Amino acid sequence: MNWGDYKKWLLENILERKEGGDKYALLPTTQEKYLVMGGEELEEALNDFLASVDRKHGDITYYSLREWKEGESWEELFPERREILFGVRKKKTPPSEKAWNDLIRLYNYWGTEKEREEKLREQAKELWTEVEQEGKEVVTSLVSETSEKNNFFVRYQNWLRAYELLGKEAQQNLRGHKKLIEKDQNSLHKGNERRAKREQWLTKRIEEIEEVVEMLENQLSLSANQKVGNARTFFISLLTGLIIVAIIAVTVYLTRDKLIPILRNLLR
Repeated sequence: MNWGDYKKWLLENILERKEGGDKYALLPTTQEKYLVMGGEELEEALNDFLASVDRKHGDITYYSLREWKEGESWEELFPERREILFGVRKKKTPPSEKAWNDLIRLYNYWGTEKEREEKLREQAKELWTEVEQEGKEVVTSLVSETSEKNNFFVRYQNWLRAYELLGKEAQQNLRGHKKLIEKDQNSLHKGNERRAKREQWLTKRIEEIEEVVEMLENQLSLSANQKVGNARTFFISLLTGLIIVAIIAVTVYLTRDKLIPILRNLLR
């Protein structure tokens, strides 16, 4: 890798050529995507920098760049801003402090891109392994947990957000991973919607059962006051008990997704 590789990254991800000229402007997405201040100062600094990258051997028109070294940050390559001049020799002004901070941020994004690409590849494999081991039903029950470790939706969203910060070449390398991540995210989202509808339906059934129980309890109380025969009282009591058992069964069914992981942990 060398300064030419960095220039290629800038032209693919940060800059676009201005109409009717040989200068470059920031892409509309650059400031928000890479959290830089941007503006004309950064555009000017980057244009001067690119001019220095393009300097031919023996050409004294442009300032030459410091020799590029693998693994060194921008601050290590250029330790003193006020001593750095990019572009043509007649220019005597270093980049502004605002533009300098943006230059640091952009260069260090590029410098760590391979590591971030590999990290996302590993995180995707971890997610797929966990989903396969736990099973889709159990994973779906965990999407609403507050713990980020268990909240698969948050982890998918974080992965996709980090993916968007990569350059086009790195994104292309992970294109297949991105499609599978999005597919799993959509699958879990649909599973969670089905689970929510099921819980809503069961909750309504419970409310209906509770209404019946209340009605029977009123009848039982009324029957006791009227000293109705023991057989009728026993029958109403038995029916009330059966309905209460039904409520317990429905409640267990309603919460079974959350009970499964607990039971698994107990059996391990």
